[in-house]
Amino acid sequence: MMPFLVLLVTGAQSRLGAQTNTKLSNITLTQDGCTSSDTSFEYYLFVQQWPPAQASTSWPSDAVVDDFTIHGMWPSRTGNASSSYPCKCTSETFDASELASIRNTLNAHWPSYTGDNEGFWTHEWSKHGTCSSTLSSQLSYFSDGLSMRKGLGLLDHLEAHGVNANGGAYTKEAIIAAFSSTPVLGCKSSGALSEIAFCFDKSSPPQQIDCDSSVFADLGEFNDCSESEIVFTAADAPASGLCAVYGCSGYDPDHPCQCNSACDDHDDCCDDYDTVCK
Repeated sequence: MMPFLVLLVTGAQSRLGAQTNTKLSNITLTQDGCTSSDTSFEYYLFVQQWPPAQASTSWPSDAVVDDFTIHGMWPSRTGNASSSYPCKCTSETFDASELASIRNTLNAHWPSYTGDNEGFWTHEWSKHGTCSSTLSSQLSYFSDGLSMRKGLGLLDHLEAHGVNANGGAYTKEAIIAAFSSTPVLGCKSSGALSEIAFCFDKSSPPQQIDCDSSVFADLGEFNDCSESEIVFTAADAPASGLCAVYGCSGYDPDHPCQCNSACDDHDDCCDDYDTVCK
């Protein structure tokens, strides 16, 4: 299998993040959100997340949380449909037995911060994997994602360019300079780097391409990364937050985790969400 170079997107309450505060003046959005009736897409957005920026003490014991982990591989659109995406395109249910040969690697590099890996993979497959029509099977979808991550070596690239996960702050330019193509960066409201993403074509296996300019449009559903100061949270300093403190309603971009009814869908619930808010 050919090597890959990939990564992830932005804010926790949005499937796709943006990098600037400026809407592209030549784009008039015609669709928004999930469109299960329209299965078309132009590219894959491969998203990885930085675990120390996620508020959780529930990562599985075999998850490698001092390196970037996979969030998802999302069929996506460009142009005036860039804020929409196909989802739940077929009724094919997730079958963990198909992934037996890669289960250990998935546990390490595609884990859920809630500790429920199969629940996470079920969500990613049913929402996004069923729309990945250029890939042949569930095994192909997940194994290609693992190959993308391995081919990237994201943390190595960043460290080779002097961007280290030590709690320091870096400019957006410094982070982008670590890669040959411009990534989509996602940050917490605190300014902490949370996700990075790159675009891939629809070939099998997918190959990296430059993202269309529409991918960087401001969709207004997440926090943009600062041009001048992006904090790369230290690997031994995860964020924290509790629904017992925040309450159980509304999205608050200032919180490192969420306690509203949408947090399960966006994989950003606080650790005590199930016990406090359900």
